Amino acid sequence: MSTPRSVQWFLSFVLLASIPFLSAHSKPQTQQVAKSLPGPVHLTAEQDHQRLMDLLLITSLRRGPDGDPNSPNAANYDESKVTPPQNLPDPLKLNDGKPVTSAKMWWDQRRPEIVESFDREILGRLPKNTPAVTWQVTSTATEKNGDVPSSPKISSATWIIPPIYPSTLTSN
Repeated sequence: MSTPRSVQWFLSFVLLASIPFLSAHSKPQTQQVAKSLPGPVHLTAEQDHQRLMDLLLITSLRRGPDGDPNSPNAANYDESKVTPPQNLPDPLKLNDGKPVTSAKMWWDQRRPEIVESFDREILGRLPKNTPAVTWQVTSTATEKNGDVPSSPKISSATWIIPPIYPSTLTSN
């Protein structure tokens, strides 16, 4: 037996009309929690930039390319001005100058030397005092391909850095 359409409309109206009264009942708890938290901190772009630099222990940034072609830091788009390639080490000579004579010698001795040089000179090393940074998934999205669920995708993540309070701000 189905409910008449007019009764459904009446019940929907009553439910919608009661929402403001139900939400007004929960406001005191929300206000108590909000009062216990420190107030929001409003930072200028420069203060926020300096705060992140301090948290990441970055003391200075190098200048990027300048738009002025006469500047010493001008971006170079002319290939004729590129410095000539550096002399790359011979891949068939060990660092001590001995020649590589076999595939085993290459794999066991020369290859690790090249990998170490690449790690040191190209990739770089991780600083000893790297600040603790964690990531927290704040939402995921599960998609479907027809009726078959596909793998979930992270739709947003948050970079969690230590909090800042007004007492820790310094004026410039």
